[in-house]
Amino acid sequence: YRRAIFDAAERVFGAHGFAEAKMTQIAEGAGLAAGSLYNYFTNKEEIFRALVEHRSGSFLHALAETALCEDNLEHALVALVRSTFGELDRHGAFFASLMQGGAVGGNAHKPCGAMFERNHQRFLSAFESVFRRAAGKGQLAPGCTPDELSVMLAGAAHGVAMAWLQSGRRTKIEERAEQVVRLFLNGAMKR
Repeated sequence: YRRAIFDAAERVFGAHGFAEAKMTQIAEGAGLAAGSLYNYFTNKEEIFRALVEHRSGSFLHALAETALCEDNLEHALVALVRSTFGELDRHGAFFASLMQGGAVGGNAHKPCGAMFERNHQRFLSAFESVFRRAAGKGQLAPGCTPDELSVMLAGAAHGVAMAWLQSGRRTKIEERAEQVVRLFLNGAMKR
C-alpha cells in the first residue's frame, strides 16, 4: 500500500502543489478509502516527508554508486549530472511541488527542509568524491578544491533544472548533462 500511496501522492502533489493537495485525493489515487489512508499516515506533511525520503534515498544511493563507476573526470561528472537530470525527467512534477513546498532551498520550517539539507550534503558528496580523485591525479587547476567545485557544478545544474522546471518541462533535461559539464570544466580542468 505504501508504494500505491507514494505513487498517488506524487501525482497529487505534482498536479496540485503541496498547499492544495488533499488527503482524500491521495487516498482516491491509491485506491484506498480516506479513513484507510490515515492508518498509514496522519497528514499530508507526513506523506510528503516520507515520499521525499523514499525518492531521494534510492536516488542518492544510485548517485553514490555512479560516482564510483567511472575513473575519467569528465565522464564521471556527465554520468552524475545525467543521473540527476534523469531523475528530474522521471519525477519533474513532483520536484516542482517540492519547490512550491519550500523543501528546495532548505527552509527548515517547511515540510522537509531539514531532510533536504541532509540529502543535499549527500548529493554534493557524490560530486566531491569524483573531484577528489581528479585532484589526487593532479587534474585540477591550482586553487580549485573538490568541495568548492562540487558546490559550483551543483549550482550550475540547479540553475539549468530551475529554468527547465519554470519552462514547463517541455524537453528532456537529461540531454543537457554533457553540455553543462563541458561548460563547467572549461574553467576547472588543468591546462
